[in-house]
Amino acid sequence: MTRIPQGERDFVDLPRLGLLCFDGFKLDLSSGELCAGGSRIVLQPQPFKVLALLAACSGRAITREQLRQQLWSKTFVDFEGGLNFCIRQIRKALGEDARKPRYIETLHRRGYRFLAPVTWIDDPSASHAGTARSSPLPVTPKPRPLTLAVLPFTDLSCSSRQGLLADGITELLITYLSTATPLRVVSSTTSMRYKGTDKSLPQIGRELRVDWVLEGRFFCTPVRGLASRPG
Repeated sequence: MTRIPQGERDFVDLPRLGLLCFDGFKLDLSSGELCAGGSRIVLQPQPFKVLALLAACSGRAITREQLRQQLWSKTFVDFEGGLNFCIRQIRKALGEDARKPRYIETLHRRGYRFLAPVTWIDDPSASHAGTARSSPLPVTPKPRPLTLAVLPFTDLSCSSRQGLLADGITELLITYLSTATPLRVVSSTTSMRYKGTDKSLPQIGRELRVDWVLEGRFFCTPVRGLASRPG
């Protein structure tokens, strides 16, 4: 993986301190943790951000475009697939049935609405109860996250059919990194344009305006088995 030097840009996101509390759940914005009944519920970073933004705007319709602008950059990630994955993970963490939503209402082809009342405690350490607010959270600038481009993997096998496997590995890795890590990852559609290119990694990094470029190679060997005739 090659790091690409470049200038910084500003992104906005939710405040990094405070608690969002609803129906026995607590979203800790400082640690990025979802808790219920004193136990931590596993929720990956990007689904956590989506849940926090929806909960912060409880009762309001939030469009998919608003979520994209707030939590994804314009040139990175397979947004539609990434957002759908996040919503599924959130519902799984909250124990919600999409057919009978208690927390996240789907607005057909528009976006989502958080249904439960939410209390925001902006400074839990200041007092036992902290300061509770019911207004939507403001957005504040913060340093942008690292950006990454995953180039199409190179198949070193002799069979030309392995090219499909290489593309599949590349897309799976892009999907995983864009949803399970804080990285902003270039979409597979953009990355695939560099399949078979002779451009250098620094040049690709400058064109895509990313911090890191990841390339990979693999070699497949056929699995051979022994067959015996019964009797």
